[in-house]
Amino acid sequence: IYVDTLNQFFDAVAAPFNRNGGQIMSFIGDGFIAVYPCERHRSQSEIACQAALAAAHKATARMMDLNLRRKEKALSDIKFGIGLHVGNVMFGNVGLTDRLTFSVFGAAVNEVQRLQTLTKKYPHGVLASEH
Repeated sequence: IYVDTLNQFFDAVAAPFNRNGGQIMSFIGDGFIAVYPCERHRSQSEIACQAALAAAHKATARMMDLNLRRKEKALSDIKFGIGLHVGNVMFGNVGLTDRLTFSVFGAAVNEVQRLQTLTKKYPHGVLASEH
């Protein structure tokens, strides 16, 4: 049942981030990292930010729908949090020679993970940095 619930969650929340220029870089436990690659031009960054924010709104709506369906089956809500941040990242295959994993890393990844963790302390499921 846990794997089914996790897949329902990812379908609701992660799928919107995998559209409109977004790319899911990795799934980590019950979370994921998505990026919106863009050049360092302000207009492209703004477009990427708008796409990520639209994905967050869509994911929130999809989670509300999923939780309504779960309530109808007497199942508990799935809680979630989304962190949004703009910054530079690096990505590539890391790990052991015979066990590489494609991953994204850098200060921006750490920052967005902190934002996502902070969502547990606030009534809203989405937090974005000012950067």
